[in-house]
Amino acid sequence: MADVRETNLTDDSVADFLDALAADPPGPAAGSAAAVVVAMAAALLELAARRSGEHGLSSQASSLRTTVVPLAEADARAYEAVLGSRGDAQLSALSAASDVLRKIAAAAAAVEEAASPLVERAKPALRGEAVAAVELARAARRVSERLVMINLPGKNGDDVASQGWALSRRAELSRGTVAWDAFGDGPPVVLVHGTPSWSYLWRKVVPELAREFTVYVFDLPGYGDSPAPPDGDVSIATHATTLVELLDAWGLDAPAAAGHDIGGAILLRAHLLHQRAFSRLALIDAVVLAPWITPTTRHIQAHRDVYGSMPNQIFDRIAAAHLRTAVHGDWDEGAFAAYHGRWQGIQGQGAYLRKVAHFDEEHTREFEPLLGTIRMPMLVVWGADDAWLEPALARRIAALIPGTEVRLIAGAGHFAMEDAPAEVRQALVGFLRSRASTVDAGP
Repeated sequence: MADVRETNLTDDSVADFLDALAADPPGPAAGSAAAVVVAMAAALLELAARRSGEHGLSSQASSLRTTVVPLAEADARAYEAVLGSRGDAQLSALSAASDVLRKIAAAAAAVEEAASPLVERAKPALRGEAVAAVELARAARRVSERLVMINLPGKNGDDVASQGWALSRRAELSRGTVAWDAFGDGPPVVLVHGTPSWSYLWRKVVPELAREFTVYVFDLPGYGDSPAPPDGDVSIATHATTLVELLDAWGLDAPAAAGHDIGGAILLRAHLLHQRAFSRLALIDAVVLAPWITPTTRHIQAHRDVYGSMPNQIFDRIAAAHLRTAVHGDWDEGAFAAYHGRWQGIQGQGAYLRKVAHFDEEHTREFEPLLGTIRMPMLVVWGADDAWLEPALARRIAALIPGTEVRLIAGAGHFAMEDAPAEVRQALVGFLRSRASTVDAGP
C-alpha cells in the first residue's frame, strides 16, 4: 500500500489550525472544529468511493459523516457546561466532554482506516480525494485524542478523576472483547497493566508519552472494561495470547512496550515464548522471577472456599487493606476508589477470587531460562520501597538480561506511577527516546 504519510498537508493547513486550537489550554472551538474536519474527510471519502464504483464504502462514509456532524454541536455544549461548573460538577462535565471527544476520535479513526486502502486502489484522478480524506481524518483524530488528555488532569494538574478515564475502542479476539485505545502520533508504544489494576494505572503516563509516540493501552480480560473470557481463564499465559492477537489487530511488528506487575510477565511471554519482536522493553515493578505471589494473595489462593463464602463487607476490607500497601505514601482517595471499586460488591469479590485462582508461578518459570537470550534495550524501573516485590529483584533481573538499565525510584512503592508519576514518566521518555542499538529483536 502507498504510504499516505508521505503526503502531508502544508504548514498553513487545517492540521496546523487544529493544532493551534488544541494547545493547552485549548480554544473553545477545538473539538467542534475537529468534528467538522472529520465530516469533510468523510465527504471526500464518500465522493472518491462513489466515483470509483465502491458503493459499500461510499455508504459507510456517508454514515460516518451523518454520525459526526451532530458531534460538533455536542462538543460546543459540553465545553459550555465545563466553563459553567466547578468542583465535582466540573469533573463530571469534563468527563462528558471527553466522551464527545472520544466519539469524534473514533469517527476520525474509522474514516482514516476506511480511506487508507482506497489511496492505493483508486483511479489516479481520485487519489487526491482519498489522500486528503486520510490526512484530514488523521489530523482530527490526533487533536481529539490530545483534547481528551488535556481534559484528564484534575485540580493539582497530575491526577485524574476515575470517571474521566475510559477506553473507547473494542477488539473482538479469540478470548472475547478487549477494551483498548490509542493516543498521540509517532512510533508505537504498548503499555500493559498488571493486577489488581487496569489501564487507569497509566493515566499519568499517557499524556506525556502521547506528545511523541502513539501510545496503545488496553484492559486485560477480566480487568477494567474488558470482560473475563467465557471460560474464566485470566492467567498470565492467556493474557500473553491476548497481547499477541492485539499486536496483530493493531498491525504492530516490533513496537516498544512497558509492563507493570504481571504486565511485565505478559510481555516477556509474548517475546520469549510466542516469538513476538519488540524494539525495546521497560519492566516496572514487574513479575518476572518466581516466587512473586504476595503472602496475602497466597493465603487467599490457598483458602478460596473460605474467602468465597466470607461476607462481602469483610472481604472488601481485606482486599482494601492489601491494596493500600501497594503505595509507599498515602493514597489519593479518588485514585484508590478507581482501583478498589472494580473489586467491590458480590460480583467484584467473585472476580477478585477468579483472578487469584489463575496466578501460576509456572507461567514465569517457563521463560526464566530464556531471559539471557534477550537482545534488545531493556529498562527496569522499581519503587525503592516496593512492599509487594522487593527492590533487590530489579538487580537480579538486570543480572540475567545483558545490558539492562536499572532505575530505582526513592519513595515509591509497588504502584510507582501513583507514588512518583513524574519520575516514572521521565524514566520512560528518556528510555524511549534513546537510540541504543539493537543486536537482535528476536528472542
